[in-house]
Formats: sequence, structure tokens, C-alpha cells
Amino acid sequence: MAGKQTETKTTAEAVMYIGPTKMGALHVTNGAVFRGGKLPEHLATAIKVKGNEAFASLFVSVSNLGPARASLRVPGSDLGRAFKAAGKMEG
Repeated sequence: MAGKQTETKTTAEAVMYIGPTKMGALHVTNGAVFRGGKLPEHLATAIKVKGNEAFASLFVSVSNLGPARASLRVPGSDLGRAFKAAGKMEG
């Protein structure tokens, strides 16, 4: 069918927080899933703050969840260090 355009919808993949549970201003629990990769405003703002790159890395796509969790168990891995740093964050 010449001339017919097919509209495709792109949906962002869900992400899961694999860091330590944070209360207070950050309030996010380990294992929280965010549909479409859309974070609540308070978290979206927090991950953009300079120095919070480690915190941001703890939001992983569900398709990468297995390797990410395995990485958490490796001493000295980037995600392992990010988990520890997030545990020390205020909020």
C-alpha cells in the first residue's frame, strides 16, 4: 500500500531501583519499579545533581536487572560502590 505510513509507538522500558532503601526527602525503596522509566519528580531531580551519579546508576532497566544484581555482589564493582555511596547519602 503505497503512501501509507505506519505509526509506531516507542515505550521506554521500566527501570528498577536496586540501591538501599532511602527515607526522608529521597524516599525510594529497594526493588521499586518505575513504568516507562519515568521517575517521580523528587528522584528525577536528585539524580541530576552533580555528585549523585552513583545514585543515578542504581536505577537499572529491567532487561539489565540480572547482570546488575550480579554486579552488586562483586566486591569493588561500580554498582557495589554506588550502593555503598547511596547508603551514605542524606535524604
